[in-house]
Amino acid sequence: MSNEDEDEVEDELEAMAKEAQGVPAMPDAPTRVQEPMPDVPASDPQRAKARAQERARRGQEPIAA
Repeated sequence: MSNEDEDEVEDELEAMAKEAQGVPAMPDAPTRVQEPMPDVPASDPQRAKARAQERARRGQEPIAA
């Protein structure tokens, strides 16, 4: 086996080892929302109507849900 062949084998083994270990975790990545969420029900008909009127006033198309 030549030195070139040996280097190629070593490179391939390193690549296989990295692939087997997977992607390392990101320790600084946030895992949850930091801001409190508003207590508004998702199906508030008054809020939906007000938003639809505001979109119509601005000339925007409604967003399909």
